[in-house]
Amino acid sequence: MAAALLAPASAWGGVLPKDAFSDKAAGTTGANFLKIPVGARADALGASYVAAVDDVEAVFWNPAGLAGLESGGVSDACFSYYSLLETAYSGSAAFAMPLGRRGGVVAGSFIYASQGAIQGYDESGAAADSFTTRDLAASAAYAKTLGRFRVGSGLKLIRSQVADAAGTTFAVDLGGQLERAATWGDGPVDVGLSLRNLGPAIKVGTIADPLPLKLQAGGLWRISPKLSLLMDLHFPVDRDFYVSGGIEGRFPFSEGFAASLRGGYNVGHERDLDGGQDLEGLAGVSVGAGLDLRRFRMDYAWVPMGVLGSTHRITFGVRFL
Repeated sequence: MAAALLAPASAWGGVLPKDAFSDKAAGTTGANFLKIPVGARADALGASYVAAVDDVEAVFWNPAGLAGLESGGVSDACFSYYSLLETAYSGSAAFAMPLGRRGGVVAGSFIYASQGAIQGYDESGAAADSFTTRDLAASAAYAKTLGRFRVGSGLKLIRSQVADAAGTTFAVDLGGQLERAATWGDGPVDVGLSLRNLGPAIKVGTIADPLPLKLQAGGLWRISPKLSLLMDLHFPVDRDFYVSGGIEGRFPFSEGFAASLRGGYNVGHERDLDGGQDLEGLAGVSVGAGLDLRRFRMDYAWVPMGVLGSTHRITFGVRFL
């Protein structure tokens, strides 16, 4: 389905690789740091987030969600750190600001990733000098509420460097959300759709690779004010379609103070870990928690990676009146 919808884009600078939207295209994309989930809440929910996100983190997932800040008239900022492996890490920051009560919301973001020192080898297989990789993306986005609809778009500049070779390109993100698309039991169901990393191929040195384009659709069922269920459908350009789901419980203790517990399961993550070898059934699982204290919030997520260890993400957020 995704391949048919995006087929017209294949003529634009190598947007789609051969055998797009299937496992046959694995390993064909560049700037793969853009695949790393951004934000601890999203990571804990198994990356099931395009319908749920309604704050500054929407700039990374679904730009339409930025419009969730429009009615409150407050600016929002977040800072996130992600330890991937022993030497690999990723960091991000974002800021969003409403333009009046009906003027929409603008946002900017920055992502940086590095794998640290990597051992190099020459053509004979002998050890050579080590090298580093550095990746970054900077973006600007805008979103607006139109009745029950939210729409948004973003433009990002992407740069990747491997040793002394580097390349730069740009990409577009598009998104939409519909609040109360349906009602199930006593709880409303919101839906969302996003298309991320649509742009020309990135050329690093002499090699040009398509960007990790992704179409993602999701739903959020608010069972009660304290409990929500989420499910997303993922269509990455270099993988078969897969599903993810999440659950979130929110527990207010007093005015302006609340705690959250989260869990998620991501089928795509399980596949990446070869069906969970050495994970004792934890492949694809994620858990996390959050604290909200008036204008401030902190979120944490833990994702097991088997023999590679565990990944930890921490996100801090603050809102400005």
